[in-house]
Amino acid sequence: MCNCMQDTLSFMESFIKDRLPENAVTESFEARIMHYHFRFDGSDNAVPAMMIDSSHKVKKVNGEEAKNRKKYETPIFGTYCPFCAEAYSTPKEEQKLWAVEIHGPGSLVAASSRAEADFRAAQINQEQKEYLEGVPEDQRHNVPNVEAVVVEWDGKREHHAASVLNADWNDVY
Repeated sequence: MCNCMQDTLSFMESFIKDRLPENAVTESFEARIMHYHFRFDGSDNAVPAMMIDSSHKVKKVNGEEAKNRKKYETPIFGTYCPFCAEAYSTPKEEQKLWAVEIHGPGSLVAASSRAEADFRAAQINQEQKEYLEGVPEDQRHNVPNVEAVVVEWDGKREHHAASVLNADWNDVY
C-alpha cells in the first residue's frame, strides 16, 4: 500500500503553514484530510477530490491568543484515474475556463477547473438547503433564494487566473 495520501497531507501542511498571516500562532496549526469525492456522471472531468482542512489561532490586537480558530478548506482534484491511471481531462475540456454563478447575491467566482466548480456549486446549494431547514416555515419567505450554478467563464484568461487566486470560497454569499 502506498503513502500517497499522507505524503499529500504533509506537503499541503507545509504549503499552507508557509502562507499563514503574521499574527497566526503557528504552534496551533492543524490540518487533516476531511473527505473524498468521486463523480460518476460520465463527464470528461469526473475526478476524485479531497479537502485539506486546516486551521490556526491568531493573536488579538492586545497580543493575547484568540479563543477561536481561523479555518480554511483547500480542495485538491485529481487529474488521473486512481484505478487505471488514464487522464480525466480532454484537451478541449482543459481549454475552457469555469466559474460558479451564485444567483441571489449575484456573485461570480472563478474556479480552477470544471470539477472544482461542480464541487463548490453543490457545496453552496447544500449549505443553503441546510440553512433553510433551520428557518421556520412561516419565515422562509424572508430568506433570499440562493442558487449556485456552474457556468463557463466568458472573460479574459488573465482575469480568470487572477480571480481564481483571489477566490475566498468561505465568503462568496
